[in-house]
Amino acid sequence: SPGAADASSTAVKVAPARSEQVEKLLPITGSIAATQSIDLAPKLSARLTFVAGREGESVRAGQIALKQDTSDLDTQVASANAAIRQSEAQVSAARANLQSALARLDSARTQTKLQGSTSDAGVKDAEQQVKSARASLELAKKPQRTQEVRVAENAVAQAQASYDRATSDRKRYEELVGEGAVAQITFDQYVTQEKVAKAQLDSAKQQLAVAQDGGRDAAVRQSMAGLARAEFSLRLAKANTKQIDVRKDDVKAAEATVAQTRAAVAQAEAAVSQSRASLASARQQVANATVSIPFDGVIAQRSGEPGQLAGSNASVLTVVALGSVFFEAQVPETDIGALSLGQSVEVSVDAYKGRKFAGRIAKIYPSGSTSSRAFVVRIAVPNDDSRLRPSMFARGNVVQERRTGIVVPKDAIVRTDAGSVIYVASSGKASKRMVETGLSSKTDVEIVKGVAVGESVIVTGQNGLRDGAPIRIPAEKPAQAAKG
Repeated sequence: SPGAADASSTAVKVAPARSEQVEKLLPITGSIAATQSIDLAPKLSARLTFVAGREGESVRAGQIALKQDTSDLDTQVASANAAIRQSEAQVSAARANLQSALARLDSARTQTKLQGSTSDAGVKDAEQQVKSARASLELAKKPQRTQEVRVAENAVAQAQASYDRATSDRKRYEELVGEGAVAQITFDQYVTQEKVAKAQLDSAKQQLAVAQDGGRDAAVRQSMAGLARAEFSLRLAKANTKQIDVRKDDVKAAEATVAQTRAAVAQAEAAVSQSRASLASARQQVANATVSIPFDGVIAQRSGEPGQLAGSNASVLTVVALGSVFFEAQVPETDIGALSLGQSVEVSVDAYKGRKFAGRIAKIYPSGSTSSRAFVVRIAVPNDDSRLRPSMFARGNVVQERRTGIVVPKDAIVRTDAGSVIYVASSGKASKRMVETGLSSKTDVEIVKGVAVGESVIVTGQNGLRDGAPIRIPAEKPAQAAKG
């Protein structure tokens, strides 16, 4: 009878075998950390005048993070600027003095050269005049009147030439004196030479007249007088040559002045360079008093206030970039071999229940901890909405393997000495199947072999069943309607 059949059958529950994506996951834990994090510290020891923002406030790259008092440094900048102006004025004055000294040196050299050549010519002329005067005296003592006249005429010609040259020199130096190229004393020498030459010309003319007139005694006297004047001119010309030594001393003095002035110019230019270096250093110190934020981020810590004395390299602000953070996990050495760069990781944090953040393994540290035998793995996690914050505790599942397979509830598996068994409900009977399992999750297991998609797998009441045993699937009781 039907009642007896129902009494002999086993009540079971079934679930369909379904095709789903299956994954092999490796659970890991760790903390969220910022990819970019920086402690902003002043470079100087000075009082703070400005500190940007408070903890949790967003900041932008290039924004001023902190400023320090620069009043002392501003004074140094002003002093350096004043020193530069003073040094540059000294350079200008030294260069002007150098140009003046060079002009005096050039003038001294020119005068020495001109006077040297003129003195040499004057000595030669005077020696020639002495020689001519002596010849005239000798002729005046002789009776040959015709020869005496010729000699006198030659003397006049020579004296005329000397006078013309002396007159030309005097005029030339008169122009140079007017232009300031030579000294008055030099011009006075040429005036004297012209006068001497004029006197010699007059004497030569008188000797010619005596020779022509035949007055022998007078001619002798005239010749002796001419010789005396010629010898005087020679002594004067030789005395003028001694002034060349004085001119040479003037040149040496001018050269020494030029050397001293050049040294003064070099010293002044060195002072300018030193002042400019001081200015650059002071300006750099002023620039160092301002610290800017290097990247967009959020203030994580603030440890300074305006008016507070801040030492160099002492952190005042800590800024972290939240646009891209990473999950730093500790992985046991037994699992590290299963990880590779680029593997997907599902990350979750307690602050956002039910939300998953997609990450990828970006770095596997080559050495582990000797105490825990764990390795650090860095997982890059996009954080566009800045919800993930450094130091949050995080959990992750590394996707080691992912594929589509046939999935049944774990409760359907019966473990036997021969292997895993599943009972399939078919035509009121239990059909025993030996199965090969694959990947599994908390609730489901992949069936690699033994079950087809859509078959009803017994998940409750299968323990104690045998192959072909009768079964029944009780109808689901409808939920009671809520009382009014």
